[in-house]
Amino acid sequence: MFKALVVLAVRSRTIYRISLPDGRVETVHDAAGPAPDGIAVDEVDGRVYWTTMGAGRRMSTADDGFDFSSRNGGVHSVRLDGTDATDVLAAGEITTGKQLTLADGVLYWSDREGCRVSCVRVDGTDRTDLVVNTPDDEWLNACVGVAVDTARGHLYWSQKGPADGGKGRILRAGLRIPEGETADARSDVEVLWDGLPEPIDLEIVGDTLYWTDRGAPPEGNTLNRAPVPPAGAKGEPPQILASGFHETIGLAVDQDAGITYVTDLGGRISAVPVPGDDATPDPAPPRVIAHLAEPLTGVAGIESEALLGAVRYTYTFEDVRQRPVAVIGAGTLGRRIALMFASRGGTVTIHDPSAEQAAAAVEFVATQLPDLLDSRGAADAEAGVAKVAPSLTEALDGAWLVVEAVPERLEIKIPLWGEIDAAAPEDTIFATNSSSYASRMMSERVRDKSRLCNMHFYMPPRSNAVDLMSDGETDRGLLDSLHRILPEFGIHPFEARKESTGFIFNRIWAAIKRESLQVVAEGVATHEDVDGMFKVNWRMPRGPFQMMDGVGLDVVLDIENHYAAENPHLPEGPRELLRSYVEQGKLGVKTGEGFYTYSGE
Repeated sequence: MFKALVVLAVRSRTIYRISLPDGRVETVHDAAGPAPDGIAVDEVDGRVYWTTMGAGRRMSTADDGFDFSSRNGGVHSVRLDGTDATDVLAAGEITTGKQLTLADGVLYWSDREGCRVSCVRVDGTDRTDLVVNTPDDEWLNACVGVAVDTARGHLYWSQKGPADGGKGRILRAGLRIPEGETADARSDVEVLWDGLPEPIDLEIVGDTLYWTDRGAPPEGNTLNRAPVPPAGAKGEPPQILASGFHETIGLAVDQDAGITYVTDLGGRISAVPVPGDDATPDPAPPRVIAHLAEPLTGVAGIESEALLGAVRYTYTFEDVRQRPVAVIGAGTLGRRIALMFASRGGTVTIHDPSAEQAAAAVEFVATQLPDLLDSRGAADAEAGVAKVAPSLTEALDGAWLVVEAVPERLEIKIPLWGEIDAAAPEDTIFATNSSSYASRMMSERVRDKSRLCNMHFYMPPRSNAVDLMSDGETDRGLLDSLHRILPEFGIHPFEARKESTGFIFNRIWAAIKRESLQVVAEGVATHEDVDGMFKVNWRMPRGPFQMMDGVGLDVVLDIENHYAAENPHLPEGPRELLRSYVEQGKLGVKTGEGFYTYSGE
């Protein structure tokens, strides 16, 4: 039985996973390309394969309102955890990729505007055209659906005909082209059904062929089935299993559950009970299990519990609200991160090598939390609590999330992540608050890299944006979960879509900060002058030097050293100026003196 479905969403170019039976929707891959259409799952290798039709050109006279005749379709693949996206056939290697099926390591698909059915091995080799038709003005030869019966050595495909035209056909031929013949002149092609409204996707189960039809009602916008006819015979009139879809496209038959799942261009995923072969029920209205509010095309089922078990970092707020968050590092940012996660009534465990620092962080949370809740108009809300965890193991006990906020040095972070990996529950999300290092650079001792990401905070609770960034293998569902959950804590996530030193805002801030330091290092201005101009011109409450004092000049220097290691052309002046303060122990607010002098903060 299916444990989940994967479906293709056209407008957002996304592959979604739908959990069964609860209908929970998770993102697998959000860069599926233009007009994704056919989808298949390889449960052995844990991969999803799909076709793209390519970019269409709006044309009122075209069959679907768009002209897809340009050759820009492809066949693609990604792991079920959203990593390792790759092309089997790059965009432009086929014309219009439609339904896709997988059998014995070979992908089969129909190419609508290419008027053909083709196959290729999953590694992109041995590409072969099996059927090639001559294009025509009525779409009679446009190939759409495909199904394979390896036991009998048969290939099935649909040719839809004009929209709602009642000229659709389902055909059959051998999986191998007869010796001495070519794909465009086969003698073994049989027309099994003719005069159908507009047949789309196919699936063969035993001796029965199932198909969707998006043509005109009552025979169209239906799910159908019929026995597979013997050689030389025509197919029996199909049994309509369900009707009332909104231009139905994809189907996935779960024989063990007695259900066929159907997608349509109205954005619905429907479950249709499949009666016994001898039953002749009236067409049943489909039961909608999910509505994604955008056109849906291909759908495929996942049976393996093991595959779903590998994707375990997808949560809702309700899933995690009773579980603690662990913060490792109790410095300026660590204690502020703990404050934010204590603002919805939960527990935050804080671990730091310095017991004094950890205790100060807990006191900070207790002192600041009432004001934070009051600023949200939630003074009567249940306040959370921060606790000192003497050991890393105690800090991580039961945690759904751990945020590392230790000094900006890889020689500290890399071994620490190895210790966290050894002690954390298997479903804990790993996040580093690093200001400048990609999580990939500290992941070598993390066994499951799909659970690790960057979650970079600025200066909460005043500045509540955070950067999220994948380590290159991060589970897509994990990032989607953080996008959903973090706002519950008053934290606003923004995702860097590719690896970027400094993420989003910090890259922009780095240029401002560096040039501010440079004009002071050169004697062009004082730090008071620079801050003063920012306050006057941009109405900012604090200038760059006051902000650097708040972060800590030692932290700022570590970040600048990292930037300079990646970009040797950067001027030395800013780092020399910072170094002069750090060597004197003037680190900013936390030591009482930096560029400015502080008391009682």
